[in-house]
Amino acid sequence: MVSYEEGHQMLRAHALAWHAYDREFRHSQGGKVSLALHMDWVEPAFSFSREDVEPAKRVLDFRVGWFAEPIFGSGDYPLGMRSWLRQLNSLDLPVFNEEDRQLVKGTYDFFAISHFSTKLVTHAKEDSYTYGAKLEVQHMIDTTWIMSPRPVVPWGLRKALNWVTEHYRDVPVYVMANGVQEDPARFKDSLRVYYLYNYINEALKAYTLDGVNLKGYFAYALSDERDPGFGMYGHVQEEVIIKASLSNYRNIIQHNGFPIQGAPPQQCPSRPCIGCQLLVTRPWPVVGFLMLVGSGVLITLGLIIYYTAKRHKECY
Repeated sequence: MVSYEEGHQMLRAHALAWHAYDREFRHSQGGKVSLALHMDWVEPAFSFSREDVEPAKRVLDFRVGWFAEPIFGSGDYPLGMRSWLRQLNSLDLPVFNEEDRQLVKGTYDFFAISHFSTKLVTHAKEDSYTYGAKLEVQHMIDTTWIMSPRPVVPWGLRKALNWVTEHYRDVPVYVMANGVQEDPARFKDSLRVYYLYNYINEALKAYTLDGVNLKGYFAYALSDERDPGFGMYGHVQEEVIIKASLSNYRNIIQHNGFPIQGAPPQQCPSRPCIGCQLLVTRPWPVVGFLMLVGSGVLITLGLIIYYTAKRHKECY
C-alpha cells in the first residue's frame, strides 16, 4: 500500500527510532525493539514446477524481504526484487548509500511476524489495471482447505517460521498475531478452537523439530471489541461472554501442551520411551529379527524370478 520511496523512508525512520532507544533508554529499561512484518505464507501451486517456485520466491521477496533484508540481512533490498524490477525496466526502487546502509542494517532485537493464512501461487500475466506490483503471479486456494473467510492452513505457519530461520539464521522469532475470523455471535467457536490447536502445534514443531529460535506466540485476539470476529471473548450488551476458544487456549497453557480432558498437567519426559529404551539397551534381538525378515523377502523374490524365467523358456 506504499510506494518504494515511502517504504525506504519508513526503514530509515525505524532505524532512527531503534538507535534512539538503544542509545538513551535501553540501559535503564532493558527493553527490546524491532518491527512486525505481515507474513502470510505462499506455496508454489506445483512444487516441482520452476514456473511456480520462482513466483513464490518473488512474492516473499516483495512481501517480506522488502523490509526484512535491509534490517536483518545484507543491508540492501533482496537481489530477486532488484532483478525483477530491472526486467520490467523500473527504476523505482531506491538505492541505499553507505550511510543509510550502516544506519538500517542490524536495527533489531528479534524478528516478529503476524501470520493468518496461506495461498498457492502460480505464474500468470497480471492485469496491469488491477495489480500495481506487476509480479506476474496468480493467487489460488486448494478447494479442500477450510475457509473462514481466508484459508485455514496450519502448516503454512511452520513453513513461514522456517523461511525466517533459513534466511536469517538463529534470529529470535515471535509470532505476534495469529488468529481466524468467525461469526462474533457464535460463542461455541469450534473453528477457532481447531485453528489455535493446530497452528500452535505447527509452531511447536518448528521449535522442537526444526530448531527455529521461537521465543513467543500470541493468539489474535482476546476480545471482539477491537476487531469483531477475531476475539476469544465477546460482549452482549454489557455482559462479557467467554467463548469456547478461550477455555481451550487457557487449557493448553495450563497443561503445557495438548491434554486429554481431565488429564493432569504434562511434564517434559526425563527418560526415553520404552520403545527407544529397548533399541538402545538391547539392539541385537531387533537387528536379528529385521535381518530374518529381509532374508525371507530376498528368498521369495529369488523364487519368483526363477519360476517366471523357467515358465518363459517352456513357452518357447
